[in-house]
Amino acid sequence: MGNENVYRHFGFGLNYRWQASYYSQTFLVSGTVPAYHTLDAQLIYAATSPKLRFKLGASNVLNQYYTSYLGGPSVGGLYYLAVTVGLQSSNNK
Repeated sequence: MGNENVYRHFGFGLNYRWQASYYSQTFLVSGTVPAYHTLDAQLIYAATSPKLRFKLGASNVLNQYYTSYLGGPSVGGLYYLAVTVGLQSSNNK
């Protein structure tokens, strides 16, 4: 769920993901991949002049490590700050 303009150019985004456990069988390894869940969140601020957008957020904000397949790496949280600049094009015809 989310809204990019909740109050005075501020917004938010939330995403919850859940993966059920499943049995995996490959030529390298066989076994059950455990269930996992993650919560992603971001805060958004959109300035009007200059046209800038700031996003501060995290994937797997609770930093609970999980593996999505057997023999694969453990995945933790990823935190970021993104700045986007809007450009205007001039059409002189």
